[in-house]
Amino acid sequence: MGRNNLAMVLHQRGFLKDRPEIQVLLKRAYAAAKRLGLPEALRIAQRYRQIFRKPIETVKK
Repeated sequence: MGRNNLAMVLHQRGFLKDRPEIQVLLKRAYAAAKRLGLPEALRIAQRYRQIFRKPIETVKK
């Protein structure tokens, strides 16, 4: 969840240059949560969709 939290802080900061890092952090947080079977995976995917306007599953690894 640390990656998710850091991504949200960067998103709140609002710098366009942070968007690639936010994308990477959310993707990694989602992969870890999904691998561990955590319910947070759904919330991370929803945040990703809100920020980037596309589902997280379409992001290439």
